[in-house]
Amino acid sequence: MIVLGLALGLAYVAAALALALLVGVALGQMSVSRARRQGRYPAKGKATLDDVRRLALAGDVALAMRAYREIRPASLREAKEAVMRMVASGGGVE
Repeated sequence: MIVLGLALGLAYVAAALALALLVGVALGQMSVSRARRQGRYPAKGKATLDDVRRLALAGDVALAMRAYREIRPASLREAKEAVMRMVASGGGVE
């Protein structure tokens, strides 16, 4: 009985984490869509390092990281480090 309870508890945690991930991805996509409509984020497949720099310096670090990852194959950590270097250097080349 204890094993069944533990298994159900683990299944609940796994389902909750999966749902949180899906919601997070959906919210992230909505913010990109909203930023595109507002003219703050480039069209799909059109991002440049100038866009990354502009977004980073405007304080939109998450959007800058996303644009960076569209341009270059990078992990989240690598994108964050590159964007933070841009911010720290005042927009200089990373």
